[in-house]
Formats: sequence, C-alpha cells, structure tokens
Amino acid sequence: PAAAVGYYNAAYMLGSVIILIPKVCGSGVLRPLLSHAVDKGDTDVAVRLPLYMMRLYFLVGIPFITGCIVLSKPILVLIASNDVANAAHFVVPLVAVGILLYGINLFLVNILFVQQKTRVMFGINLVASLLNLILNIIFIYIYRNISVAAITTVITYLISFIMLNQKIKKYITVDYSLTVVSKAIISAFFMGISLYLMRCFLSHTISGIFLLVFINGLFYIACLFILKVFSNKELKYAREYISEFIKR
Repeated sequence: PAAAVGYYNAAYMLGSVIILIPKVCGSGVLRPLLSHAVDKGDTDVAVRLPLYMMRLYFLVGIPFITGCIVLSKPILVLIASNDVANAAHFVVPLVAVGILLYGINLFLVNILFVQQKTRVMFGINLVASLLNLILNIIFIYIYRNISVAAITTVITYLISFIMLNQKIKKYITVDYSLTVVSKAIISAFFMGISLYLMRCFLSHTISGIFLLVFINGLFYIACLFILKVFSNKELKYAREYISEFIKR
C-alpha cells in the first residue's frame, strides 16, 4: 500500500544519511588524491588511501548504526509522525547496515579504478542492481512487509561486497582492519548504553536529540582514543599527504 511506501521512504532517508561520507570522500576527495598518487607513480599510496578512508568510514558508520537503533523512533516522530515512527523505526538500523556495506563497496571500487578495471566495476554494479530488483519483487510479493526491502538491500550490498573482494584479491591483499572494527564496535556499544540511559532524561525535541548526539559522539571519540585505535604513525602520514595535496 501507498502508506507502507511512505513509511519506508522516511525510514530509508534517515538510515541512509551516512552515505554522504563515501559519496563526498569517495568522489570529491579520494579520486583527486588517487589521481595525484598515480601521476607520481606511487601505486602503493594509491592503494592504501581507499583503505584508510574505508577505515574512517567504519569508525563513523558503526556508531551511526548504534544511534539508529536507539534514536530512530524519536527522530522519526520529529521528522514525520507517530504513525511513521511506530511502523518503520525498526527498518532504520537495517537500512543503515545496508548503506554501511554500500559505502565500503564505493571505497573498494576506487581500488579497481586505480587498476583501471572499469569493466569489472560496471559488471558488479549491474549484477547488484538486477539482484536487488529480483529479490524485492520476489520477497515483497510473498511477505508484503516494509522490512523486506531493507533486508534485500543488505543482502544485495553484502553480495556485491563479496564479489568486489574476490576481484580485488587478484591485485592486492585488502586489510579490513578487524582490530579497528572490533574497537569501534566496543566503543559504539558503550555509546549506545549511554544514549539509551540519557534519552530518558532529555526531551525528545530537535535540540534534545542534537545534545544527545553531540555528548555521546564525544564519548565515542574518547573511547576510541582510550582504546588507541590510530597509531601516531598513521595520523602523521594522513596529515602529511593531505597537506601535500592541498599545497598543489
């Protein structure tokens, strides 16, 4: 029904906010940096840059999913209505997981871009699009539930990730920084507990939600530093390379 589509659209918009990071960083920032590295003949840097960007995306995307789990309902009440929040708040975290996978795929695609494997990129995108369409037609016809669309999105992007990973392994070994990811999950877990407890004491207004996100965002960052997610060497490398690019 039309109402269900409206509910899903509201949930999808909220859960997909995080896509701005890989869209902006992947095309607007990363591609020029990669072109600069390739022009210099520094293929190693060109390969490592997407991996560093992907690591940063993990560090933002994981707590975003946690925030969606805790705050999706009050935020949907603010931006839509109580009916939308009650019907679709559980869809938001699912969408966020799918978008996290999609963003990772965008960064991995840049590795293929460096290797000039554009036909591979096109083939994977085509398969993913067709798969998403077919799964939606089949499962929505059977179950007629808005959560099905979110689940098929997650499945599609997961399969795309597996396909991309298999192709990229032919050229390089991708380090997914599982230590960093695990520390981000731990930090996001404690942030989620803090969010859940604090939301009981703050009003569910725009200013109240903003304050919740701001305070717990700082708490999450503090946890990352306590767990020593980034080494000094990595931070120094990132500053030096970005400064060099800006000076061009």
